[in-house]
Amino acid sequence: MSPREWNEIDEDSKREVIKYLDYESRCNLKLCSKHDYRVVNSTKFIASKIKIHETVSQFKDDKTIIRIDIDTFTIWFIGREEITRIDRGLNGELNERLSEIKQINRYDLLREFMDQFSYNSVFTAGMVEVDSLKLCPSPNWKFNFHGLSLVDVPDYRTWLRQLNSGLKSLHVGGDGEYTIREEISRMTITESLNLYKCIDVRDKDLRRVTATNLRIYMGEITAEWVKKAIKNYLENGKRKDEFNVKLLFEEKQYDPFLFIPESLVIQINEERSNEKRLCGEIIGGFRNTHGIQTNRYISIVGYSSILEISCGIL
Repeated sequence: MSPREWNEIDEDSKREVIKYLDYESRCNLKLCSKHDYRVVNSTKFIASKIKIHETVSQFKDDKTIIRIDIDTFTIWFIGREEITRIDRGLNGELNERLSEIKQINRYDLLREFMDQFSYNSVFTAGMVEVDSLKLCPSPNWKFNFHGLSLVDVPDYRTWLRQLNSGLKSLHVGGDGEYTIREEISRMTITESLNLYKCIDVRDKDLRRVTATNLRIYMGEITAEWVKKAIKNYLENGKRKDEFNVKLLFEEKQYDPFLFIPESLVIQINEERSNEKRLCGEIIGGFRNTHGIQTNRYISIVGYSSILEISCGIL
């Protein structure tokens, strides 16, 4: 079969090719013709990783910089009030030839930009990290991500409400306290969960969580949930997974064995342990599905009003 020119290929075949292009290549193809512009826009785009980070200017408090990294492509929206400078680049390096200034608010431009790579108002991506962004998602947006990280995001509950229920990883936290009970209770999280000061989360809100890489700081979870989570971590965790949970507790009620599955065989390190600290090594009592039978350390420490439970590979 002889090679064919791009303009001789039917639209369905072009879309199959476009699916494999990164964001930069898709943008370049859109510039080739009106037909290519239309075909690219009608082809669903799935980025492997997206980062959105907003920072305040060092010189003017009402001026912010919104940086978006989509795979290797980077775009900045820099401005205050109704004036915005748009910069573009690759791998985080600015290309000044692509810079422009618009008399439009940066948040409006950001909404327009995000609409460009949505498909029927649905944003599909692998891992998405959002840091300090003040933009509230549009009501019609829906998010279909493998993983989501929200750090210091004021409208974190809106992001979570419009997010798909099946995730590999979720990270929510930052300064202040967070309430996500309603949103997380509908979610299935299979690999990694990191909740920082999500104070209202209870055992039953995490019933669909099977993640083995766990970091939870505060919350209303009980010793029984921790015990089951440790068992799941030991039996199903991968080599790089870690287990770290911090809870509020009363010092006079310190009993580390409330958090340890009865089936485990533990060798306690007497030198490092005391009435408010248990340090030891898990030497048996579990079988890992990935064949990782390496001994694990376990540490349960009470200090002030915090109880920290940690477990990991030695």
